[in-house]
Amino acid sequence: MTQSPYQLSALQKTDLKEAANVYGRAFVEPWGEAALLELLRMKGAFGYRVTENGSKKLVAFVLARSLFEEAEILTIAVDPIVQGQGLAFTLMQAAEVQAKAQGAEKMFLEVAADNKQAQGLYFKLGYEELSRRKGYYKRVGGIRVDAYNLWKKL
Repeated sequence: MTQSPYQLSALQKTDLKEAANVYGRAFVEPWGEAALLELLRMKGAFGYRVTENGSKKLVAFVLARSLFEEAEILTIAVDPIVQGQGLAFTLMQAAEVQAKAQGAEKMFLEVAADNKQAQGLYFKLGYEELSRRKGYYKRVGGIRVDAYNLWKKL
């Protein structure tokens, strides 16, 4: 059995510049370091990162928060050069375990209607559609895309 080329660990404030760079490569509308720091400072917030063994280069991360019996995925991003290797699945599972440990019974998230890859992951993890927000995401050229609100019992 071969060792994984990646390592999962807690996301730190010092990781946010690299995390913002990963986010910018993964999404058309990037979030900067300041926006990610604001999320990490929210009450009940926590995060995980995936780094390459050896170089310790951050290639994926998740930010979530847990308050009382509910938790939510605030954002998740995987560098396009390593997508399809199960890193988002690993991050989602880690966030769910942490949220449950903090007392959450349900996890919520939003996903764009045009993000079929992410939807596939979330449905594989057992999430179900709760509702939709019409035209929630704005795309290049002014195109609006619905957001699906998903949830899962932990």
